[in-house]
Amino acid sequence: GGLRPSRAEPRSRVWARGPRAPGAGPWKAVTGGGAARGAGLRGGGGGAAPAATTAPPAVVVGSPSPTSRFADADGGGGEASNESAGVGEDPVDFLWETDPSLFEHVDSWCFDVFALNERSNGAPLRELGMYIFTTFGLLDEFGIDNRTFLTWLDLMEVNYYDNPYHNRIHAADVLHAAAWFCSVPELKGVFSSADTFALLVAALVHDLQHPGYSNNFSILSMDAMALRYNDSAPLENHHVSTMFSRTL
Repeated sequence: GGLRPSRAEPRSRVWARGPRAPGAGPWKAVTGGGAARGAGLRGGGGGAAPAATTAPPAVVVGSPSPTSRFADADGGGGEASNESAGVGEDPVDFLWETDPSLFEHVDSWCFDVFALNERSNGAPLRELGMYIFTTFGLLDEFGIDNRTFLTWLDLMEVNYYDNPYHNRIHAADVLHAAAWFCSVPELKGVFSSADTFALLVAALVHDLQHPGYSNNFSILSMDAMALRYNDSAPLENHHVSTMFSRTL
């Protein structure tokens, strides 16, 4: 949107803090509750994002050991182990392991979600979603196992349509922006873990099944969404209804 600064304009006020020590970036354990749980989950191979009916891969837990500001706000955290996962035997690698250069600037406002979409074969929400929620320590804190969360990410991703703007790339961009704001020094400590979790989920799902047209068009054309929601924010009601119906 028009409120976001140009990607060529880094937020120097926030980022000009000198070099980071490896593994000690300010995104570590943003909400507390442990180190990331996502390594060894993302599969290689090509193709488009999986269909909603595709069975999720078996996954094992590990630690992506990120070195970004998504992983350092309130400190703390240990490392999850494969033995404690109990979610499968076949490891699937994420891009932060196989192509760490892609996540080198994940703590920057200028993180390139288009490159992530291309390198992930059209699954930016799966990659970025698992990275952010694990590095924030939210899966550990709320007792969500990796298989469940990975399946949910895949299900949300396939419910974004391939329209020109309100698509999964846009959703990944908004998710990244939400995580960025949660981790800036001025806002650290403002949000509880539950607040952060809710904000990140909302960012991830905020345009599910967006048809590519506005509320006004929906209402004036008397389409199914406008009739279902009695002309009251039909798109927004449909997005959140889709999230709940697919999740439950």
